[in-house]
Formats: sequence, C-alpha cells, structure tokens
Amino acid sequence: MHSAGLRRPCLLLLSGGVAGLCSSFVAAQQPLPSTFELMHDFTGARFFEGFEFFTDGDPTGGTVDFVDEKTAMAERLAGVNAAGQVFMRADNVTTNPSGRGRKSVRVTSTARLDPKDLPLEANGTGHLLIVLNLSHMPTGCATWPAFWMNAAVGAWPTYGEIDIIEGVHNSNATTTTLHTNLGCDQGAPLAHPPAQSMTGAWQQVDGQNATDCYIHAYEGEDNMGCPIHSPPSSGSMGAPFNANGGGVYAFLWTDEAAPPRAYACAANGQCGVAAV
Repeated sequence: MHSAGLRRPCLLLLSGGVAGLCSSFVAAQQPLPSTFELMHDFTGARFFEGFEFFTDGDPTGGTVDFVDEKTAMAERLAGVNAAGQVFMRADNVTTNPSGRGRKSVRVTSTARLDPKDLPLEANGTGHLLIVLNLSHMPTGCATWPAFWMNAAVGAWPTYGEIDIIEGVHNSNATTTTLHTNLGCDQGAPLAHPPAQSMTGAWQQVDGQNATDCYIHAYEGEDNMGCPIHSPPSSGSMGAPFNANGGGVYAFLWTDEAAPPRAYACAANGQCGVAAV
C-alpha cells in the first residue's frame, strides 16, 4: 500500500453466484480514470481465501445461525460450483430449525482498505473501484441479502458504514445507505450537477429527503442513516434480478471531498446510479 507516488487507481474484483454478505454517490470532481490496476481478485476458488466466516450471534437479533467455514462447506451452504461460481446460501431444507435458528452464511473480508493509502494518480487523486458480479441473489420471506463496508476498528458507527446492496423479503430494488456519527449530511452534494442524473430516490421523512446520515437523526427511526432506494422497476435485486441473469454492482471510492458512488448494471446491460 502506498500513500504517495504515482500509480494507477485500484480495482477490487469479486464474483459469485449468491450474495450473502456492504447506490451511487455524487460524482468525483476530477475526471474519472480510464484504467485501473487490479488490487485483489476474489473470483472462483480463490474467493474464500480472502474472507472469514462470521459465527457470532446475529447483531440485529435475527433468528439465524451463522455457521463456520467447515460446516458451510460440508452442508453445501457455501462453495464453488462446477462452473467456477461462488455460492453462499441459507439452509432451505430444514423445517422449523432449533437453536439459534436457520443455518446461513455471513463472511467478512480479511483485507483492510484505508483510503489514505490509495495509490495516487498524477493529479494527486486516489480511486478505489469495487466490482461485485452476481448471477443470483437470495429472495423470499425472511431473507436479507446485503453487501456492505464498515470500519475494522472503533465503535460503530464512528467511522461509518456504507451499505451498497441491501433489501429484505421480496424486495425487487436495492437500497444503498450511509450510517454515520453526527455531522454527515448529504444535502449539500445534491447541488452538484451529477446528482441530477441519479435514478434512485431518497427515503422520505415527514415529506423531506432523509439526507442526514447520523444514525439518531430522525426520531423513531434509529439506525436508519440516509437511504436511497433504487427504482422499483430497476430489478436490482430479488426475483427480477435473478430472472435477468443477475448483474454487476460497482462502488467507486475517491479520496476527494466528494462522496463515493455505486452503480447497478443488469445482465442485459441496463445500468442505474443513485446519488448521495
């Protein structure tokens, strides 16, 4: 990792059949790079080399039993199929499971990415692009597929959380959210011209855009953050996403003052961007 010098921006690539793990934010003020240098490649059999299995009780109080890698592999809750696709899933066979609940999989990357260590371009700007390629995502009652980023140190949400993919039950459109401490309001970036091209919509609170990402900003809505919902017709998750053959999510982080941003592209090539 470098905090100085001239390098191409970095790319983190992930690929899988099922998401079980953290939609766009305002564009950077500098032109985006045309090429990226591959930093990590978590595809196929090498995927699980870069992730560890979470086995604690569900922090949100859900009725779920997050299993270790050995159990997940033995019971085919995680692995790599004959086509080289990574899969992770919940147990869909057991009726009324006992104990902590239904067995499922949650993984966390072992790599720790610090924005201040991004290799710099000639203009002094660093970029990090994370790409997640999915062919299928869990859907149905009691499912909660998510892909997110948060700090490896400090009490949550001191250093923030970025939910790139999140939805529950039969949702057909993903929600992207920032969860932060006091002092992070995304209202000002809405004045940037790129924000006008966003396809998502802010969560509404009392008829106003919920742009304040502080987890206690809205009475009666603790931990809500500042969610942006993809259009219901986007098919960015759920049954429509799977019927379209999946799609690609891309998250762009820049060390500029402008917030990061993420994109969702269906397998048919249609893309959407939601800005914070």
